[in-house]
Amino acid sequence: MGQPSTNPVISAATKRWVLIVATFGQFMGPFDGSVVNFAIPSIGKSLGGSISSLSWIITSYLILLATLSLTAGRLADIHGRKNTYAIGVGIFVTASAMCSLAPSVNALIGTRLFQGIGASMMGGNSIALLSSFYAPGERGKAIGVLSASTFTGLSLAPSAGGFLIQYLGWRSIFYVNVPIGIVVILITLFLIRGEIPTGKPEKFDPKGAVLWGVAISLVLFGVSTLSSYLGIAITTLAGGISIMAVFVLVESKTEHPLLDLNLLKKNRLFTLSVSTAFLNYASTYGIVFVMSLYLRLGLGLSPFNAGLVWLTEPLVVIVTSPIGGYISDRVEPRYQTTAALSVICASMLSLSTLGTHSTPLEIIPRLAFLGVGSGFFGSANTNTVMSTVNKYQYGVASGIQNTMRTSGQAISLALVVALLTEVFHQNASLSTALVSVPSNVIVDGVRIALITLAVINAAGILTSVNRGKRNREPAASQPIEKVASA
Repeated sequence: MGQPSTNPVISAATKRWVLIVATFGQFMGPFDGSVVNFAIPSIGKSLGGSISSLSWIITSYLILLATLSLTAGRLADIHGRKNTYAIGVGIFVTASAMCSLAPSVNALIGTRLFQGIGASMMGGNSIALLSSFYAPGERGKAIGVLSASTFTGLSLAPSAGGFLIQYLGWRSIFYVNVPIGIVVILITLFLIRGEIPTGKPEKFDPKGAVLWGVAISLVLFGVSTLSSYLGIAITTLAGGISIMAVFVLVESKTEHPLLDLNLLKKNRLFTLSVSTAFLNYASTYGIVFVMSLYLRLGLGLSPFNAGLVWLTEPLVVIVTSPIGGYISDRVEPRYQTTAALSVICASMLSLSTLGTHSTPLEIIPRLAFLGVGSGFFGSANTNTVMSTVNKYQYGVASGIQNTMRTSGQAISLALVVALLTEVFHQNASLSTALVSVPSNVIVDGVRIALITLAVINAAGILTSVNRGKRNREPAASQPIEKVASA
């Protein structure tokens, strides 16, 4: 196993460029996964479709993202994080251009699948890329910036997306990615000097990658179809769980597995930290979807005005995430994450009390409260995850973290769609098309969804408080200091 060198530390300029490109991946993947939530009413008016069919524009992206993130992280560990990241950005940019030209709902679903491949190579690698260049003592603050960009991508989507949708049309939310992505590729290839080696050459595990991908995709597909095709959903879920059992058996006997199972079996802090991340995203991602329906169709706000109201939450996240990351380097993080999750839970219950005549002055403080919880949770929890593994596992740890995030998002979306669909079916008189559902029915569905999401968040509070104390990362897991010339 390679040892860290004693050469001069990585330059501050290189670290800044790494932070910039990693921030793009942590922002743009979640942003594109979230902005479509807010664009659904406009896409539905333009291309047609029920809430169930339109939700697959979001779900298809999330399934690919969850399915491939671990594989992308493992490939980056073996073949280099910088180049893997640049290829992912290239795929993402190409797919974004294709999404902007999609002529139908089915075509958009297909191009979103392609976009999810690129997003997995960015999201499954960005935290690993940053962790390679930043030592543990300085990593929390940098991860705080990444965490801010992740939550900002999730939360800023309604406001930025609302502006784009209202003035440039829904297709603009995709083609704006192209010029930004091209700049990021150039920075990654030419301004990040060299590549930090893993010092541990291993073979890739194709069988594990296939089994993992099939199992995750079947489980998420099954969950996503529970509300509309119960028989198919149960069969698919059973198949996915069975294949996951085969994956565990195969990986336990593989010399260089896709996923070292000891990471989950023997590292309680890692396991409960990523489980907490899963429960957090499973409870919070659906908020963007239901609040977009509430603001647009429940209150009748324009895309831009609805986006301005929602802007409260990401602005608070931007401020609190770096602070949360800084604090997490210095205090026991489980107390910070548990308190933050409690704030999120309380804010969701508060949002569930809104009605058809609520005003922005009633909504904005609740969203600010949600932003405080999200900002202080994300950076602290991610810092904990990356501090529990050595440098040879950064890609895998980042991939698992990303898988938990996107799996939680997909399940959260499937759950709220199922709940809303049931409420709409019970109350809508003639048509179940989204644009035909009365505002009071929209509000009833949103209320039920938010209360359900709060219950899931409460489960995350339990895993957070029971994860145990963080052990500081050993010196051997710090990044190699000398970087080869590009």
